[in-house]
Amino acid sequence: VRSIAFHASKAATAQVQIFTRAGPYRGYEGNESAWTLIYDEVIVMNDRNIPTKIVAFDRNIFITAGATQSFYIFTPNKLMYASGTTEGALVSSDSAMELYEGLGMISKFSSNPSDTYSPRVF
Repeated sequence: VRSIAFHASKAATAQVQIFTRAGPYRGYEGNESAWTLIYDEVIVMNDRNIPTKIVAFDRNIFITAGATQSFYIFTPNKLMYASGTTEGALVSSDSAMELYEGLGMISKFSSNPSDTYSPRVF
């Protein structure tokens, strides 16, 4: 994985940080040291109707077939998402990857359960 796209809540110039970790995110949402920062830039984000594309992480993320890789996107300019049905439910797949429902958080790496919205689809 070398890039990602997301919908921001509004057009703005703001910091975007993207973290990753091998394995599931559950249990690590509040633990920044369990994640590897792979992108940290101030960028111009599109409005909610046009995806904002991050086209190059600081490094490629190699995922072995059958492995789980988690991603954590943070920006003070909120991300758009849809309510899901079940956290961990399959959202989309192709021959290379499967994408599952996850969660959204109000605060970066918060360990407060009331800061978590689940399930979410990004």
